[in-house]
Amino acid sequence: MTERINCQIPLFALTRDNTNYFAAGGGGSCKSGIKNGIMKIPQLGGKPKFYDTGDSSISCIISIKDPKETDKRLIIYSANEYIYIANEELEIQNKLQGLDVENAEDEMIEVKVMKYTKKTQSLFVGWSNGVVQKYHLENKKLELVKLLQKETGKDVNGMCISAHKNRLFVTSHNRKLTVYDTDSGEVLKSIYPEDLNKKWDNALFWGCIISYNGDEAILGLMKKSNPSYLLVLDSYTFTLKKTLYLCKSQISSPIATERARTLASVGCSDGTVVVISLLNYKVLSIKKHHSFVIPATTIDFKQTVATVSLDYNFVVTPITNKPCLYFFFLSLFFKYDLPFRWIYHFGNYYIVFGVLCFLLYEAAH
Repeated sequence: MTERINCQIPLFALTRDNTNYFAAGGGGSCKSGIKNGIMKIPQLGGKPKFYDTGDSSISCIISIKDPKETDKRLIIYSANEYIYIANEELEIQNKLQGLDVENAEDEMIEVKVMKYTKKTQSLFVGWSNGVVQKYHLENKKLELVKLLQKETGKDVNGMCISAHKNRLFVTSHNRKLTVYDTDSGEVLKSIYPEDLNKKWDNALFWGCIISYNGDEAILGLMKKSNPSYLLVLDSYTFTLKKTLYLCKSQISSPIATERARTLASVGCSDGTVVVISLLNYKVLSIKKHHSFVIPATTIDFKQTVATVSLDYNFVVTPITNKPCLYFFFLSLFFKYDLPFRWIYHFGNYYIVFGVLCFLLYEAAH
């Protein structure tokens, strides 16, 4: 069943925790009367609550486990050049000026992507001017550790972390994929679309994620006039393994994935959201959620995909119309925080688990 909520403000960012969605945006400091803030939307029903954040529009928001109090969560969001850390009730715990710039709003300087890894308590931040930073999170405070990428003048549009390899993948409007060592900040690899296919010399990478086993990097590929695609690369050799048709319009959001990394969602400029299976790299659904650009999506293994748009609406729908025992089984598996990747690498039980999941998946579809 589709749920549509008009949040009364243009929406640019979206995240979720175990019980709520957080849709964020606003009209900036203009005198249009449009507020800025975050709409907290219960996942299981209930009245949404709006939190006014002042004069600046929210451009990016994520939800993470509090490193000190693991039963609680922190909401990290950004407005113009500032990064805020808040609790689950969106009470600000700390504030940091991420970039020292003048007239940030007029210059459209804002955070585009944030990724956090609990392994090292590191927060990676990608900005609209191309800057990429690494922060350390301690006691609800952020400390700048390293500048990974200097200003390029081009938006960072995607970011993902391969934690067990200590690598950060970054895509941006400068067209390329750059891979960094998360410790040293060294550039390990830099790839343009035409390095994979000479016909893609006018394309750019938009969004990236790492497969559940870490062996593949999945990138969005967008052209100026042609359809958009999803590319599957070997994450070691960076050779192209598969090309998947994504949508007829342009990509407009980073690639989102749920915790198990078996599903991904991508927003498009015509208001459609595409859901992809990362187990067999097939499109599961294409849904028309909005009449305008989708800048952010989120997806979970309980078979729902949610989106926000500049048309003020938050929309959540089932991924498919069929009940799928496979995803239900995954949700139970991750509810108790079982070590999925360890089992994948070392446990014979994973083989049984994988076969069972495959059979359930095929039966449900």
